[in-house]
Amino acid sequence: MEIFAGIVTYNPDFDRLKKSLEVLVARKNSGLVHIAQIVVVDNGTEDIRTLRNVCSIDLCIVLIENGENLGIAAALDRMCGYSYEQDCKWLLTLDDDSVISENLPELYMQALDNAGDSSVAMVCGLVNEAHYGNMYYNPDCKETYQFVEHTITSGSLMNLEIWKKVGGFDDSLFIDGVDFDYCLNLKKHGYRILRNNQAVLHHELGNGRPVNFMGRKVIVLNHSPQRLYYIARNYWYLGAKYNMKKYWHRAVFNRMLLVLLYEKNRLAKLRAMFLGISHSKKHIFGKQMVK
Repeated sequence: MEIFAGIVTYNPDFDRLKKSLEVLVARKNSGLVHIAQIVVVDNGTEDIRTLRNVCSIDLCIVLIENGENLGIAAALDRMCGYSYEQDCKWLLTLDDDSVISENLPELYMQALDNAGDSSVAMVCGLVNEAHYGNMYYNPDCKETYQFVEHTITSGSLMNLEIWKKVGGFDDSLFIDGVDFDYCLNLKKHGYRILRNNQAVLHHELGNGRPVNFMGRKVIVLNHSPQRLYYIARNYWYLGAKYNMKKYWHRAVFNRMLLVLLYEKNRLAKLRAMFLGISHSKKHIFGKQMVK
């Protein structure tokens, strides 16, 4: 079976990106699952010459340059659209800072074969965050395969026919909450997300550190005011869009508490988050800059 792999880049760590590309290129003609093409969609990397050089290590790598930062949703849609036009059925999506194991595509195919279910829109593995450990996972779970409510787009194998049917990603979000929105949209349309708990994606969320918050382990991400603006705005939006206001409003207020208790530059960050809520209520979306 042949699949495509795709990476969204924005001022990436070039050494790490090159290693990820080398792992994917090595999969071209090995194993039961072949990666036919690697699609890199760039959102305005400043050192574009170095990026072009890194992407030139193999002819199977296609670099699509957006020229500016259009946001993660628009980049994912462009990647999916290109792959769909090439008659690709399944696309493995990755961030430029994620690292997969070489047998991850096979583990995903095993999960699909085991499910035998046409409603599967995405296949994912465990997300092992550098500062936190396995995310969205109950350690008491004994199952190899299980259906889950959500996952991150990085390290996920996407069914492109279903991507087309549900209308792709919501580019009004720009960044943050894009993956949650897509998962909720899949559920709304009757599709499911399947996870193989033996497959692992190694991922790192910024400069995070784990803390004990209200009796559970959470990550303090130390995001900038700009990122916290998008988180607050987009989570508030998800609450309205999917009639889940209590859940997503609580997520925003919990994040505010974490900022207040554990982070620096609190005033600027909280101001940005309240601005995000205000913009969500006023339906101001897309790329917005926080002063």
